[in-house]
Amino acid sequence: TLQNRARTTDPDLPILQRVIDGDRAAFAELVDRHKAPGMTLAVRILQNTSDAEEALQDAFLRAFRALPEFKFEARFATWFYRILYNVCCSKQERLRNNMETISISDDDEIGTVISGAHSNEAIDQAEVYRITIKDIERLPAEYNSVLTLFTLQEFKLQEIVEITGMPIGTVKARIFRGRAMLRDRVEKILSHGLTPTILISDKVGGRKLL
Repeated sequence: TLQNRARTTDPDLPILQRVIDGDRAAFAELVDRHKAPGMTLAVRILQNTSDAEEALQDAFLRAFRALPEFKFEARFATWFYRILYNVCCSKQERLRNNMETISISDDDEIGTVISGAHSNEAIDQAEVYRITIKDIERLPAEYNSVLTLFTLQEFKLQEIVEITGMPIGTVKARIFRGRAMLRDRVEKILSHGLTPTILISDKVGGRKLL
């Protein structure tokens, strides 16, 4: 069953069970385990470190209070990130006037390679990765949050559906469009005197950034 699968595949289960059994201090171990990736997601959505820290603290508090309702029907991480995502989205509504928007056309597509200007100068793949990670932050929140969950934190598509409450078609579309927008941004950065050739996945289901 889904509940049994969650129990056997959830690395947080031993700690979680201690908390539920009354060891309240053990919750700090779950906080330590999830605060860094949680902060990454919160910053991606809210675009502000202070707001992200506040949202993350609120999410941990809500999760702790709601633990008696945890039914082991999903991994703790999926359950917690759903709480965090909802907290961030609620906070985002109050800050929406400060968000940057980027328009995209309906015919945006992910290609197979990026080709820059003709040059003999090469670029290190690690530098491409660094630029790409940084540029995820500049995408609109509805795209960078899903890309963060999928490519950086490696949640499965169905888990992202559970976290965000979006239909799976919407999740796939945002991953696809987010990658297309990211590809365009990285291409513009790298095309100035460089000739990068980067393989881009055109399938939703891998873990490639581009």
